[in-house]
Amino acid sequence: MDVASLRGAAVAADPLRVRRTLVVLAGVTLAASAAGLTVAGARAELRQHALQTRGVAVTVRVSGCSGQPGGSGSNVATYACTGTFRLDGRSHRATVPGGSFLAVGSAWRGVTLPDDPAVLAAPAAVSQAPLPAVLLAGPALLGAAAAGAAMGWRRVSSGGS
Repeated sequence: MDVASLRGAAVAADPLRVRRTLVVLAGVTLAASAAGLTVAGARAELRQHALQTRGVAVTVRVSGCSGQPGGSGSNVATYACTGTFRLDGRSHRATVPGGSFLAVGSAWRGVTLPDDPAVLAAPAAVSQAPLPAVLLAGPALLGAAAAGAAMGWRRVSSGGS
């Protein structure tokens, strides 16, 4: 099938091959997205469990906050506050989770991991139940869509329409 001509040079494309390629690319993209989201969910679940079982309380001394702009950039939507805390005799710098404005010098109580002080969470977030199973719904739907794309590819490759 002649698709287009550019200065006399014709470009031919096989519509079935183009369709197959697009279906395969869609399936691979969906499968990769499902795998990535599943790994991210598992990591979050492991981090939550580690904080619940091995977390230690720390007091973060706030050293500053900066406003983070909202969608249009004309107003502050949230704040990024930083501070320091001591753990096992060492000082650690961290970003305070939550997005609220905190006064410089104020104390914020958090929970961290002794072997990974970069992980910092609010005690209320740590005491929550494990992450809801609904978070796995997204990866499951993407996986199902990838399977659908694979079935579509089989249909396309066998000549069905």
